[in-house]
Amino acid sequence: MEQLYKGHRIEVLAGLDGTCWEVSLRVFFQKGAARTLEMFAMNKQFETYAAAIEAGITAARNRIDTKIRAYSKTSQLRARSRQLCEQSKVLREALHSTVSKSRIIVEQSSALYLKIRSFHSFSELALSEGPARKS
Repeated sequence: MEQLYKGHRIEVLAGLDGTCWEVSLRVFFQKGAARTLEMFAMNKQFETYAAAIEAGITAARNRIDTKIRAYSKTSQLRARSRQLCEQSKVLREALHSTVSKSRIIVEQSSALYLKIRSFHSFSELALSEGPARKS
């Protein structure tokens, strides 16, 4: 039995083992140009051919749905990761700018402090010599 499901091909093979039917599955996944074949057997036996085929199709569809969900979550995580990288880049640039501005402020403050200190030293020197004498 062959069937297409959400763009993927399912092959269900049922074989008689004594009085019960056993099922083997092949699922051909296709994502873009990449193609993958998964083969697996169901560890269950069925009384009728129809029940075996139906169970096989259900199992294969579940496998496909699981793969699609996993791919969807991976895509979402990749998109979120790209978004966080961009935010990180913006924050890094803003931080760099802030650090640069802070350095300028520190340099200006240091220069002002040195001017005030030298003015203060000059004033102390002038006061220690006392008032200027007229000759």
